[in-house]
Amino acid sequence: MFENSFFLSLIGFLIVLTPLVFIHELGHYFAAKLFKIRTNAFAVGMGPILYRRVDKQGTEWRICALPIGGYVSFPSLENDPKNPYKAPEDPEKLEEFKRTLYGAHPLKKMIVYFAGPFVNIVVAYLVFASLIMVEGNFSYPLKIEKVVQTPYSSDLRKGDILLQINGKNVPKNDFEWANFLNLPEANTNTEYKVYRGGRELKVSGSPTNLARIEFVHPNSAAFDTGLMAGDIITVVEGKEIVHFAQLAEAVRKSQGKTLKLEVWRAGDILKFELTPRKRPLQNGTEVNENWMIGIQAPPIPFDFELVTTRNNWLSSLLNAWTFILLNIENTFIFLKAILIGSISTCNLSGPIGIAEITGDVAQQGVFPFFSLLASISLALAIFNLLPIPPFDGFHMAFTASNWILGGRVPYQLMNGISLTGILFFICFFIFISWQDIFCI
Repeated sequence: MFENSFFLSLIGFLIVLTPLVFIHELGHYFAAKLFKIRTNAFAVGMGPILYRRVDKQGTEWRICALPIGGYVSFPSLENDPKNPYKAPEDPEKLEEFKRTLYGAHPLKKMIVYFAGPFVNIVVAYLVFASLIMVEGNFSYPLKIEKVVQTPYSSDLRKGDILLQINGKNVPKNDFEWANFLNLPEANTNTEYKVYRGGRELKVSGSPTNLARIEFVHPNSAAFDTGLMAGDIITVVEGKEIVHFAQLAEAVRKSQGKTLKLEVWRAGDILKFELTPRKRPLQNGTEVNENWMIGIQAPPIPFDFELVTTRNNWLSSLLNAWTFILLNIENTFIFLKAILIGSISTCNLSGPIGIAEITGDVAQQGVFPFFSLLASISLALAIFNLLPIPPFDGFHMAFTASNWILGGRVPYQLMNGISLTGILFFICFFIFISWQDIFCI
């Protein structure tokens, strides 16, 4: 069982990371070719070379043994070892020099460095746009596609057109949903006004905001315990709960104490025990740790599914920017929280943690998997654009500095800083891998 789980996680990890790193390097490669900058090699994978072929432009294409990403390398030029950016005086060597990354115009070099992260951003953007296009928006007027089974009775039917919920008119467009969801809680049921069979009717349904699980986060207490999407938590520590807010409050007050749960699953009552874990909780621009079990409520707090229509390509492309900007903002908020110590470094994931998360998400469906792929692609772009060695952002910053200062920045300084950065990230890699194993 463990071996199968680990194997699935590893496969999921490789399926996500390898193509993302590969297309990142493709970005560098095609940008270099655009400016006629020579490339020495382009490799798929890392480690020992299994296959190689040299094309007409002199680039060696390699397939390597370890299916982890890839790389593109540029030829060095035996010019001035102290300052290889200095143009040689020999006319023949000068022409060769201009076709190297050393000799290219600084702006061209920065574009080559930027091209890798840029491709990762484009991939994330297109994936988000595709998901939005497939998932669609609510159709108006709101029509019930499916009534979800719950422990509570409901008189709602497929095909009902929703008019009111608890006496409040339902939204007429997507923009009104945010305020509409702030409904007063019903105790045990909800009153609906619907249009059915040519007339308006008042019927009862399940309570709003049930503690129903829409999504179980990987590497969480809920996932490890065996909770599943569709489960409805009805009892916590012997106390009946109706609403998701009651569950959240019970978890918060537990302070990490093991909780006994009763869960309704497709008509059966199951019992579980789980221990909440401290995880980051974002509130606006602040991130703090809170006790959580790792579940997500449905996007609408009612136990029915609405008819949706697919977005057209233009609206999907426009809405995808919202996801891009939100992911970027959340990434920097999270990094800030780590740096100032408001949340634990245990919330960082290394290769083992990413592999586990990827494998867990792969088991939960296509949409979560591709959403994770887009988020990782965007994260690769963000981190590579940071002006710290040995990322692309550092090389861009160094190139710009050298350009502004007329090439007076010692090349040895860049080499020294890059080497220091590489050593630091080797240590950091070991550190987060250790946390993947020992952090709970």
